[in-house]
Amino acid sequence: MKKSVLLGALAVAVTSSGWVYAYRAALAPKPNFVQSMDRHASRAIWFGNNTITGQFHVAHGSPVWKDEYVARRDSLPIGQRLRFGKDFWSTFETNVPVTIGGARLEPNYYYLAIERTEESFQLVAFEADRLRAQRVPSFQPPQQGGVEIPMTLTEGEDVEDELMIDFVVDNGSGAVELEVAWGPYTLNAPVVAEIATE
Repeated sequence: MKKSVLLGALAVAVTSSGWVYAYRAALAPKPNFVQSMDRHASRAIWFGNNTITGQFHVAHGSPVWKDEYVARRDSLPIGQRLRFGKDFWSTFETNVPVTIGGARLEPNYYYLAIERTEESFQLVAFEADRLRAQRVPSFQPPQQGGVEIPMTLTEGEDVEDELMIDFVVDNGSGAVELEVAWGPYTLNAPVVAEIATE
């Protein structure tokens, strides 16, 4: 019979015969740092029959806008996928089929990246469990695969100081849009959710 006591990284063991010996215990490595993060989130919900019949949700870190980014926009390589947001992945989760900008997403949990196109920018949604299994960091999004979500780019006079991603509803028609605002730029795409009515 043997009894062990852990002293820091050194384990001391005492055998039944009274022998004492020490060995180095395997400890989990310390993280390089621990982060507290403020994340913006937006959610769209449908109610029916005393329950929620559908919902989807986006969450992201919000990098601060800098005026120097205007000059850098046109230098971004066309077709290169980039981190979308700040720190951890920007995420999108839906429990109903949804079409955004003509691109269909099945109920799932997704990581988001952004890509410059010839005329605008598009989002790219990756199934999170696949990237999670490969431990893919948000600053190195895959350059292949995923669902490409076309967005319409507009430029205005008002400046959004931090990245904001929201679902916007037209009170008249009930139409939903995904809106991405950062600096003087806004990206928009219509959102159509498949909500059961029975």
